[in-house]
Amino acid sequence: MSAHGQWDFGLSALTQAFRDVWTHETADEVVAAVASRHARTLLADVFRLLESPLPDWALMALWQTATGRNYDLEYLGIDVRDWLRRVADISHQRIAEEGARPSSLPSSVRADLSEDVLGEIRPVLAALDESTRQPPRRISGVVASLEMVVAEVDPDLGFRLFLRSIAAYRVPITNGQFARYRELGDRFGYGNHHFFDIDGLTDLD
Repeated sequence: MSAHGQWDFGLSALTQAFRDVWTHETADEVVAAVASRHARTLLADVFRLLESPLPDWALMALWQTATGRNYDLEYLGIDVRDWLRRVADISHQRIAEEGARPSSLPSSVRADLSEDVLGEIRPVLAALDESTRQPPRRISGVVASLEMVVAEVDPDLGFRLFLRSIAAYRVPITNGQFARYRELGDRFGYGNHHFFDIDGLTDLD
């Protein structure tokens, strides 16, 4: 059983929320709703990205791809680091409302799984790159940004954002790849919800 139940968590859960219908809420309200369930993991993911060596263009590519540009920071003229800091502030507020002192990071990085994640996602990155080059949702730097976050920040976060990205851009995968993603997800402690959106991608192969 996943430590987080069956559901996604952290920044990948937030990108999923922005891919869903959210037009009746402000962006802050969407973040607050996710933070009400996942404040600590959301804060940890954002903290790791802000403290990482990843350049701004890579951070932007990660957000834009995982959300399918459904909350388009570039179009809105929002600096990606300002946005991540806003997400962190809302997460801090939620933790404070619970009456608990925020911890810096709730879990350790599974750096030992970096090569395993890279080995599984690299065969699909070219197809994802091709999908993100098509207008009107064109994004540059997708492959490099995902490889960097896996290798240099957190393979768990990188894998979760990869899953959200191939779902957003409907990148086909094989049944074997899906099974291996599930096995890798088990090692990270994922629940079923991480894989709902990619289950149908095997039918596109």
